[in-house]
Amino acid sequence: MDVHGWILLALACFGAGLLDAVAGGGGLLSLPAFLAAGLPPALALGTNKLVAANATLTATVRYARAGLVHRRGAALAALSFAGGALGASSALSIPARLLHPVLIVLLLGALAAVLWRQVRPPRPRASEGFPPAVWLGAAGLGFYDGFFGPGTGTFLIALLAVGAGLRLEAAAGTAKPLNFGSNLGALAVFALRGSVLPWLGLSLIPCMIAGAWLGASLAVRRGAPAIRAVLTLVVLAVCAKLAWGLLL
Repeated sequence: MDVHGWILLALACFGAGLLDAVAGGGGLLSLPAFLAAGLPPALALGTNKLVAANATLTATVRYARAGLVHRRGAALAALSFAGGALGASSALSIPARLLHPVLIVLLLGALAAVLWRQVRPPRPRASEGFPPAVWLGAAGLGFYDGFFGPGTGTFLIALLAVGAGLRLEAAAGTAKPLNFGSNLGALAVFALRGSVLPWLGLSLIPCMIAGAWLGASLAVRRGAPAIRAVLTLVVLAVCAKLAWGLLL
């Protein structure tokens, strides 16, 4: 990989960290960037998890300092960890030549789901506890994150806002430890299976951490309007880029 390729990856990781910290969906930027750089699907997934895990940990710390992480987030993160490990194991069981088209289909599906959520935003309900559906959803989305990933943070925010009745800001904050758990579980499996490029991931971690800290700070200061606006603009831009790529 030449310097120009690394710089493009660094910019994508910074943008992914910012987007993911605000409203989820950072993988919609970083994973296609790793694939475009020429990494095989398994290596792209594993290296992306190495970078993303550090970014979600950074965002978790920033939200926690602002008091926007629910006290039960750690317990949900344990379920996400298990789901992420299982999802990564499933992804590695698929031959690379078959995984690539699966990733394309899932990526388009994730984009459609994210856009639909913005068109029809959920209405939070007042609720103190987390019902069983939220616990099951945490495990299921952890599996999805380990198997694929893009859009997980957004889906977690929707799950916590609708299922647990958290305010959008608190849902965004509580989603971070869950996302960190699934990233860590998946990363452990990818690393054990040799599906991570350490030199590339370690060199990009500072870029995504910087984006994550900036994004979390923006969400904490600006609240729900910033979360909705940033997510809508970036997802639309990524959707346009994908559509253009399919036409070429």
